[in-house]
Amino acid sequence: MKLPQLGLVNVRWSRCIPDLFEVKQARIVRKASGYFVTLSLQSEVDIPSTMPHGHPVGIDVGLEYFLSTSDGEPVKRPRFFNDLHRKLKLLQRRLKTKQKGSANYVGCRIGAVHSSNPAWGVLQARGVLRQGCPKRDESELS
Repeated sequence: MKLPQLGLVNVRWSRCIPDLFEVKQARIVRKASGYFVTLSLQSEVDIPSTMPHGHPVGIDVGLEYFLSTSDGEPVKRPRFFNDLHRKLKLLQRRLKTKQKGSANYVGCRIGAVHSSNPAWGVLQARGVLRQGCPKRDESELS
């Protein structure tokens, strides 16, 4: 891939660019695991409008509750973030006593807190979707 001000850069593509799409913008992001390129694509494709169906549901995000629907159903906020915050605090305290660049430092740093339930938000969204739509097969929602 040829980028302005950088020249040719080796790229390992995670997927190919579809036909009829052109690259409008490239953004280089540096993360702990390496450099990544985010591409913005544009195409002249007509997207058909969908017919409204089911019961419309409004969502309000708040502090006391994770979200509240327009039907008055509150969803409590997740508590697993509290445990993750405590674990992160412990790892940070351990990390400050390690010498930078040592194997123990790298091991402590890489042992960062990962979400114990990454699909929690997806499950909440599906619950709201099922609430507002008529019954469907489970395979259509996946």
